[in-house]
Amino acid sequence: MTELRALGKLEKVSIFPPQLSAPQVCRLLAPPHSLRWKDFYGGESITETTIPLLAGLPLHSLDAKLALPHADFLAQMPQLTKLNLCCYGNARPDSERILQAVGQCGQLRELRLEAGSGVTDLCFSRTQLSACLAQLPQLESLGLTGIGELTTLAWLTEGRLPRTLVQLYLIGRHRRLPLQEWRHVLQLRALFSLALHNFFDEPLSTEDQALLAPPSPLFPHLTYFYHCWDEPPLPAAI
Repeated sequence: MTELRALGKLEKVSIFPPQLSAPQVCRLLAPPHSLRWKDFYGGESITETTIPLLAGLPLHSLDAKLALPHADFLAQMPQLTKLNLCCYGNARPDSERILQAVGQCGQLRELRLEAGSGVTDLCFSRTQLSACLAQLPQLESLGLTGIGELTTLAWLTEGRLPRTLVQLYLIGRHRRLPLQEWRHVLQLRALFSLALHNFFDEPLSTEDQALLAPPSPLFPHLTYFYHCWDEPPLPAAI
């Protein structure tokens, strides 16, 4: 860690495996320092103690585990262009509050939100997700894992998304959307990458899958397509 702190011109740091623990992150980023890291991945857990240390870096990219029920700290990182948050642990995530915080990062081009270990689902509603994404005019890549209360993909066709979104990754877990919601994805004509993993309650038809294999007549720019569907899981325990 001492060696890393001495590299004053370093801008991108990835540490894995083993991943850093919160105490290790605290030691690594303890002030004073002159670190200029714009991209930091250490598998770090975001806790009350690591928030001010991470906010002290000129980060443009953050890939971290969220061990808090909220993400209010994002207000201190408006310069982020890439955000990957994996909610995990015993703290039940406040999905609406998390989305409100994400919406403050108006420079985001890439966003991933994931329900990780110990979290059943992220309970986003259409209204909450629409309000958040409307504040991200430059968003090009979106990934969601664990859809919770989400019942429609109609928000995909709102605002600038049909024109700006080029990558879409949707992964279902305990709940899945009706296959008829697929019609909203079809309106994202700018997509060049699409992955669907157990997201709908039925698999795409063989005919639809054939039409999605690049070069696709449905998505003229598509260069990557992935589709996986298994039998629906048992209902999650309440």
